[in-house]
Amino acid sequence: MKLDVLIQNVFYLFIFAVVLEVAIMAVFSMTILRDISENRSVKIARDIIILLLAWMICYKSNLFNLFTNTGIILVGQRWYRLDVIISALVLAGFTNMVSQLFDRIRHG
Repeated sequence: MKLDVLIQNVFYLFIFAVVLEVAIMAVFSMTILRDISENRSVKIARDIIILLLAWMICYKSNLFNLFTNTGIILVGQRWYRLDVIISALVLAGFTNMVSQLFDRIRHG
């Protein structure tokens, strides 16, 4: 297993999580949505949008798959799906972590 490639893939996911969070923040900071952004249902919808976008990005782009070129061989369609699901969950987790960091910066 190539640990340096795995760390590089995790770093790629983290960098893209920052980009994804900034894009989601731009959508949810519009003046129409600003008043209802503290609503629980809006936060749930935001998390669902992040999960769907993370899955779609990891499914379409081989660059954002966690186990690409690490020496961990996932043969077959079922294992490729598992790699995409794990990568999407890691990307969504990083995005939520960046979101919490931005909230702490914004609210002091």
